[in-house]
Amino acid sequence: MNGKRKVIESYLRRLRLALGTLPVEERQEICRELESHLDERAGESDTALQSCLAELGEPETYARAFHDDYELSVALASGSTARLFAQSLRLAGRSIWAAAGFLFFLSLFAISGGLMAVAMIKPFFPQQVGLWLPTSGGFIFGFVDTTSIAGVQEIMGWWFIPVALVSGFVLWILASRLLEKFVASLRKPRDDG
Repeated sequence: MNGKRKVIESYLRRLRLALGTLPVEERQEICRELESHLDERAGESDTALQSCLAELGEPETYARAFHDDYELSVALASGSTARLFAQSLRLAGRSIWAAAGFLFFLSLFAISGGLMAVAMIKPFFPQQVGLWLPTSGGFIFGFVDTTSIAGVQEIMGWWFIPVALVSGFVLWILASRLLEKFVASLRKPRDDG
């Protein structure tokens, strides 16, 4: 059992180092549960212990899941849109789902910010900012050089400001709520052993 104990202690030592930034209580709980599980496997056979260690992977990789879960929990608890967005960016490189979500929310926040920005510049450029209907069909929204487009008509006038501001703000709130649900969906249920 001495050789098995050395293997377990070596793995746990590396795991403790890899869990370094987690709160002490959480690190201790993770290591305690894993040690119990590994001791149980070691009692079965050398093969069972080696199989379990292979399934866990390198301690640094195993610790990453706990770090991710902790960071996601902190971001969710904070309620900060910026922190939630930063977490989705951090995880974007680890899964297609997280990358797609990050790009989706980046788009939503960009549209929201764009709506509010054009609303704020309308007073300075009243002839170039608005919702335009060209005679050729369709519509043009935002900042336009009206001299380069024939037959355009701005249809909202000064109503553009409150409509764009409210739309941008509502989209921001909606995107923030959806982002919170998305980040919560990235949390994986933990199986500590």
